[in-house]
Parts: sequence; structure tokens; C-alpha cells
Amino acid sequence: MRDATEILTECFDPAVAALDRQAPAAERARVFHSFACFADAQFEDLSRVAAERRKRTEAYQRRKHLEHEEMQRRAGEGSPFDSNHADRSRRQAEQHIADDQRQVEEAEDTARNMLWRSLENYARTLEAADDFDDKVFRFCALWLGCAHDDDLHTRLKPLLNDVPSFKFVFLAYQLSARLTKSADSPPPSASNVRKLVLRLCVEHGLHALFPVQALRAPPSGKSSRRSSQSSQSSVGFTQASNNSRAHAADDIVDKVKAIGELRARVEAVELACEAYAEWASFNLKSSKSGYLDSRGSVRKGPLPIKSSMHILSKVRDLPIPVTTFHLPVVANGRYDDFPRLHHYEPTFDMAGGIHLPKIVVCVDSNGGRHKQLVRLLVLLSLAGSHVPL
Repeated sequence: MRDATEILTECFDPAVAALDRQAPAAERARVFHSFACFADAQFEDLSRVAAERRKRTEAYQRRKHLEHEEMQRRAGEGSPFDSNHADRSRRQAEQHIADDQRQVEEAEDTARNMLWRSLENYARTLEAADDFDDKVFRFCALWLGCAHDDDLHTRLKPLLNDVPSFKFVFLAYQLSARLTKSADSPPPSASNVRKLVLRLCVEHGLHALFPVQALRAPPSGKSSRRSSQSSQSSVGFTQASNNSRAHAADDIVDKVKAIGELRARVEAVELACEAYAEWASFNLKSSKSGYLDSRGSVRKGPLPIKSSMHILSKVRDLPIPVTTFHLPVVANGRYDDFPRLHHYEPTFDMAGGIHLPKIVVCVDSNGGRHKQLVRLLVLLSLAGSHVPL
């Protein structure tokens, strides 16, 4: 433990201190990255050592407790019993346990210090340059794995603010899943997640709004209808309107909507998700569907989409990309040049299988036709991904 700390103090700390803000970004990123990787490896080793020591200490404590109980039982039965030996054995065990616990705490403190060092320098790496952007995955794994460490999250807050938000776009779903909202002041971990997800929705909403929309509570007056549908978990709403994640998601969407130039896009995402959910959950096999032949089987397509379906009547000329269009991430957040979702063709077909998933065709603003599986559209809305079919 001392060796690792000495290496950090004697080698890495002076190297970081010697870095000039005017030094090339790539050079600074390399130093931070080396520091982070070393501390990360030490954290893994020390965490394993601490866990093993704690396990051994707890096993020894249990064994000594059983031995002491056995001595007391024998004394109660009138068996020969050396009280001095018993007291001496108990004191030795207590001293041994205290020493072990102190060593465990030292190992855990050192591991925690290495965790902070790795997080701090991964963040600085991501902020300095783009050469090690793949480390955002390791950074988030370490960060989200210590949600109960309020002190660490408080120290991490300014570093998170300095990392460009586009580097977290590919983790928008995982970050959104960590959203919570409480009546009291939120803990630093929850506050950091919410602020980062809000940044993503403001700066890269066409990627990040979909997973946030997936967590929202049902609109007023529609909860009973939606909660009765077995597909509800796929259509982008939680079943319990008081769910803390749903409230947090509602709060974020409301804040993004309050930004005038973003309101139209947010409402377009809401409308599209609602429409996909409605059409995906429509039961073609129902006797009232209008799609059955005289034998009670669903007719072969192409078939007309019900004119009342929002995917046909309302999803038109939206300022968002076609859901299955691959929209590259833009570092500056300016998403202006992409084919918009124009409309859906009025007929649909079906893929094979028991559930008869619906196939529709979306036309973009450039006239391009995109064949889409409606069930996949719902899953994409849930995952917040724009991927080509």
C-alpha cells in the first residue's frame, strides 16, 4: 500500500504539477491517462486485498465467538474451567480482531484514495483531448459503482462539468436509468447524474431524449388504460406515476422544454414515442380490429393503417430524424443538417411469427424511404439509439 502511494506522490504528482496549461492537449491527456490507469489498477488490487482481509477477519471473529460460547457452556455444566485462561484468550482475540480491523480499514482507505485518483485523472483525460475517449466507459463504471460515497461525488462535480457532454452520449441510456428524484435535497450522486443527463438532453437531445422519455410517468388520465397493457414496459412509460425515476425524467423534460428553441424537438420526440407505442400495442387479432378474414385470421398485407392511429395522422413533418436513421454525434451539439421525419406511408405489412409484428415505411424530408419494424421502433425509443436497420 505504501509503495503505491509513494509512487503517486514521488512520480505522478510532480509530473501533473509540472504540466503547463499551455502544453499540447495530447501531451496533457497522455500524462493524465497514465496516472488514471495506474491508480485504477491499484484500486482493483487493493479492493481485492481489503475484501479478502475483511472476510478473514469476520471468519476469525465468528470462530472466536463460538469458542467463547463453548467455554461458557462448559462452565455452566460444571466442567473444569480455567477462568484466567478464558479471559486471557478473550483479550488476545479482541486485540487480534482490532488489529485486523485496523488493517482492513487502512486497505479500504487506500483503495478509496486510488479510486478518487483514477476518477480525477480519467476526467482530466477526457477534458484535455479526444485521444482516450473510450475511457469514458471505465470512468462511468467506476463513478456509478460508488453511488453511496457522497464525499467522492461532491469532489467529482466540478470535474464532470468540465468533460464535454458529447463523450457521454453513448451512455445516455445507462445514465438515464440512474435518475432519481426525492422530496428532500438529493444526494450528490443523484445530483451529478441528473445534471449530466440534463446537459445531454439540452446539448444532444436527439440522442438523449429518447431514454429519458422512456422513463416518464403516463400523462394524466391515461394511466389506467396504459397500465392494463402488457406491452407497457416497452412503450416508454413507467407503470407507477410516483416512481422517482419517472418524476426525475418529467422534471428534465420540463426543463428542456422551457428552452424555447428546443421545445419543438422535445414535443416531437414525445409525439413519436406515443405514436409508436399506440400502433405497436394495437391488436390485429381482435375481432374488432377490422383486419380479420372470414375464417378469423389476419388478412395478408399490405393493409391500410387505421386513420385514427397517430403514426399516420399526427407523425408528420417532425423536426427530428427518422428513428432508424444513424445520426452521428456532433461535438458542438448543432444538429441541423439531417433528413427529417416527414410522414409514414398509409399501409403496413407483417413479419412472420405469432405476434405479427407490423412493418411500416417512413418517408424522410429528402424523399428517402425507410422500412421499419414497429416493435423495433418502440425498443429504439426505449434505448434512445439511432441505428440503421
